[in-house]
Amino acid sequence: PRGKKKALDSVNIEIGDGIFGYKANVSREQLAMFLYTYSEKNGADVSAKADLTVYEDYNRIHAYALDAMAWAVEAELISGTSETTLAPRASATRAEIAVIVMNYAENVKNAVVETPAE
Repeated sequence: PRGKKKALDSVNIEIGDGIFGYKANVSREQLAMFLYTYSEKNGADVSAKADLTVYEDYNRIHAYALDAMAWAVEAELISGTSETTLAPRASATRAEIAVIVMNYAENVKNAVVETPAE
């Protein structure tokens, strides 16, 4: 359906080689990237960034997701899996996704954007 295509186009995140990977698990950094890209394209302020070097595994964040993860941590969407780790490449659990989406709705100005009429 056109509505789903528009929603995917508004995020347009690929996992490489032009593949969307709709059956693949989503990592914590990919989820941050989805929300970051969606927010940026819909006028939310994504300029605030956390210092990720306080996490021992910050160097595990892919380069494409550094800004998104720094924004998501600063916006309190994603927190560490411990005091010293972010686990950016770990698959997000259903519970983590629910909390991240709830935090997004509560913490990001302009998070709720009307779907364009078809």
